[in-house]
Amino acid sequence: MNSATTPPTNIYVAAVVAALNQGLSSGKVENGQHLIVYLKEDLPERLHYSSSYRIPPVIGLVDEGYKVVQKRPMSNVCGGDHGYDNALLSMRSIFVAHGPQFERGRKVQPFENVQIYNLITSILGLKGVPNNGSSTFPDYILLSDN
Repeated sequence: MNSATTPPTNIYVAAVVAALNQGLSSGKVENGQHLIVYLKEDLPERLHYSSSYRIPPVIGLVDEGYKVVQKRPMSNVCGGDHGYDNALLSMRSIFVAHGPQFERGRKVQPFENVQIYNLITSILGLKGVPNNGSSTFPDYILLSDN
């Protein structure tokens, strides 16, 4: 599960990230070796995070099976965990489609969920906006018009 923050503007963010990673790897933080902190622009490209204005400048990525929590009790908390690395097998989803634009019984290779946006806009005949998916992905999945 990812953890993110926006430090105050008078803080040198790269120094904060370096200090956090040094502390986490020191052995003084319980399970600290399972969290790596990144500057937004240094995140792995496959996460599709670096260009979004919604992503804060400091991101922590944890290993599968771990999460970042506060030690103090939080009352009335109802929620789930999300944000693990999309390269993990456990983060894959199942894609099942039916309709006139899909070949009956066809199985396709696994693909990233960011591809679905262009697929849906193509099916609906809508003009999409720039996104992290491939504009040619619908050609791979959908039946041709011929």
